Amino acid sequence: MAKVALVIPPFFWTKTPHIGIEFLIQALKRKHKVDLFDLNMASFQILRKRRSEWDKLGGEKAPSLFQYLKSSYPRFIDSTLKSLKKYDLVGISVFRRNRAFSLRLAEELENSGFSGRLILGGPEVSFIKDFCGQKVIGEGERAIAAIAQGESKDFLFWETDNLDSLPLLEFRKFNLRAFPRVLPLLSSRGCIRRCRFCTEWRLYKKFRQHTPAYIVAQMKKLWRDYKIDWFSFQDSLINASLGWLEEFGRRLSEENLPIRWEAQMIIRDDMTTDLLALLQKAGCTNIFFGLESASEKVLKDIGKPFCPQEALSLFTRLTGLSLHFEISLIIGYPTETEEDFLCTLSFLKENKKLIPKIAQVNPFILLENSLLKEEGITPLPQTIVKKRMKKVLKLIKNEGLRHRLSFINNLADGN
Repeated sequence: MAKVALVIPPFFWTKTPHIGIEFLIQALKRKHKVDLFDLNMASFQILRKRRSEWDKLGGEKAPSLFQYLKSSYPRFIDSTLKSLKKYDLVGISVFRRNRAFSLRLAEELENSGFSGRLILGGPEVSFIKDFCGQKVIGEGERAIAAIAQGESKDFLFWETDNLDSLPLLEFRKFNLRAFPRVLPLLSSRGCIRRCRFCTEWRLYKKFRQHTPAYIVAQMKKLWRDYKIDWFSFQDSLINASLGWLEEFGRRLSEENLPIRWEAQMIIRDDMTTDLLALLQKAGCTNIFFGLESASEKVLKDIGKPFCPQEALSLFTRLTGLSLHFEISLIIGYPTETEEDFLCTLSFLKENKKLIPKIAQVNPFILLENSLLKEEGITPLPQTIVKKRMKKVLKLIKNEGLRHRLSFINNLADGN
């Protein structure tokens, strides 16, 4: 039996517990001793930042949080390192936002005389070239179980084919009182789309889903355990299969649980009013759509298989049901002309009564490992993008469009 420590460095999301770490805990706990070090929530509480502020921090431009904590709160860092040294295996979850802190923590741990095995996992790991320890790229359940049993190679996309073979989540290692009363869920892994600006689909080799019965059982268990009635699906999309979604909605409705849930969906004009009404009956209270642009040409360039009119048709059905939804926008996509941009402004202005909320507005960011990066695409000049951002924000304000202020321009600082 190995002693395993799983670490969540800051900066990380504070709305829900880290669902990826919870999957690892469940994969290990039957054969090994597993402890969680949620340094993100600990740092968040120490520094007493507002949640909306914390969730925007991180990335390459962020100040050195590790050094600040080491200087200002030396006991916190010293006690953390002292505790981690006692474990046989320490796994650190690395995202773009917490990469700097993660690598510094790994360096300090190695220099402290740690004799165990240090592993980096998470979506940012494939971009880390200067780490001599073990790395897990892709899903971690099978990989970390093998590492705990003594295997020492790097693990590349060891995926679980049957997701229902994974144990149900419990979140008992997390201090749930530190979070809002909402729990994360994951009904699928991967994405059926290949948007050219996105890299999330590259985290997986295959798209897979739990069965609807498994997800309903998971929700039922967590509601019974904690009486938490709000769930947030972390999937790239929950409506890859409308047949799956219909069965899920039907099964959940039959349970008649007093719960609410939200999810990301792709814009599909074949989502009928009956299906949407079923999801509403099953507790769906919010849907997030990546509209990104209202220019048909830009949508085609991105790889979105819908047109603005199809999006509008879906939004109209949702509004008729009073089912809340939010949209995201990308301003300054490399092929976006001024005319394309004006199409988006006109769409927002003309259809403001059909759009309950704009969840996110961000300038285009050229991500490493994206298809656009591989193609050598050159972003638009920042002067143009900034002007367009100002114009869309002015329109949002002048037209009284509801928006989530903390998610306006929140990715521009490197999150």
